[in-house]
Amino acid sequence: MNEAYKYIVLDIETVPDTDMIYELNNEVDGLKFKSSKGSPIDIINEYRKWLVDNNKNTFFKPVYHKLIGIGIILLNNKYEPVFKYSGASMENSNKFIEYIESLLTPNSLTNGESPTIVGFGTSFFDIKCLVYNALRYRINIKSMMNTKNKWENYLINGTNNTHIDLASHFGMRESIKLKEICYLFGLDAKPTDLDGSKLEELIYNNTTISLENKMASISKYVLSDVDITTKLFYNYLVLKGLITNDYRVILEDKLDTIVNI
Repeated sequence: MNEAYKYIVLDIETVPDTDMIYELNNEVDGLKFKSSKGSPIDIINEYRKWLVDNNKNTFFKPVYHKLIGIGIILLNNKYEPVFKYSGASMENSNKFIEYIESLLTPNSLTNGESPTIVGFGTSFFDIKCLVYNALRYRINIKSMMNTKNKWENYLINGTNNTHIDLASHFGMRESIKLKEICYLFGLDAKPTDLDGSKLEELIYNNTTISLENKMASISKYVLSDVDITTKLFYNYLVLKGLITNDYRVILEDKLDTIVNI
């Protein structure tokens, strides 16, 4: 990839870290797992039931998620798509974090400036997950964690020039889903048969599909998610008066012609 870029549209896919959930929560606050440590889907179901019974949020905290896939679309300073990438792996997620960090590091393709992350829910989930997963491998994520400017960095609320979390910009954060806001724009938010809520079942409980085919499905899914996030970003730019609706159509046509790497 040798095209200049200014924006990194980002999406990640994760599954619950059942070993961590078991070890940190078994026999704590009245929870005692009936399942053995080696039964991931049972641990997930038991822990989720315990959360429901105790009136807690059933969406597991970011620290309990293992990174298994990423989708990236790079845009230039005219918002034109110049590069697409998606990948999924149960064993080499550290490579994904290293790749994202390399894209965030100012370089000749970014004109020596920090590129802008664009996503949906990235400020309260994706970025936190990347940081927590970097801890697993002790990966240098200096650019991702650069907070020299406390108002312009990747770690805060996603409403600055370095990090555009569309969920935060619409003023909705956790209270709105991607598919709901996309519906208002007439966008198909789930063009594949898979969705994030089915990943844990696919990974931990489906014995009829090979691991290779599971990863291929996840790679395809995360690419569709980052693709729709890019189209949502284009509609957001129209609302902000930064591009015209006619230019949005041109950009979306270009997006559909970019080949995934």
